[in-house]
Amino acid sequence: MFRPEVVALAGFCATYNAKWFGGYAGIVKTKIGTFRNYYDEAVRNVLKQAPAMLDVKFDCRSFADVQCENCLVYCDPPYEGTTKYVEEFDHSQYWEWVRRISRKNIVVCSEYNAPEDFSCIWEMETVTTLDKASRNRTIERLFVFRNDRI
Repeated sequence: MFRPEVVALAGFCATYNAKWFGGYAGIVKTKIGTFRNYYDEAVRNVLKQAPAMLDVKFDCRSFADVQCENCLVYCDPPYEGTTKYVEEFDHSQYWEWVRRISRKNIVVCSEYNAPEDFSCIWEMETVTTLDKASRNRTIERLFVFRNDRI
């Protein structure tokens, strides 16, 4: 049995595009003939950012179990209409939860799209790659619930 932090490191840093155990990243020959060690790059990135995160509280649980007040909550759910995770994700239940906790918190949601009662506060075009053969242009967005409708 491995410690949870070791599993987390392997689950994100040693897999392709940081998709939880989504295939081994490893060392790859690039289009221009150079080699990249994706695992090494990911670990160096984590170590570089670690000092700035010493006071950050990380928690891993179902969104439905989170109850808080006066917090900044960042949500990065499985994006609707994209590849599935191991477990099913109920998007309708998720958006209802966001509406509810937005009453007493600032909740920022990362997604491609959101229900009509949410406002986009930021967006940027990105290229997603789930494997070497697929490259798609998408628009990443951050949404907040418009509390004026409560």
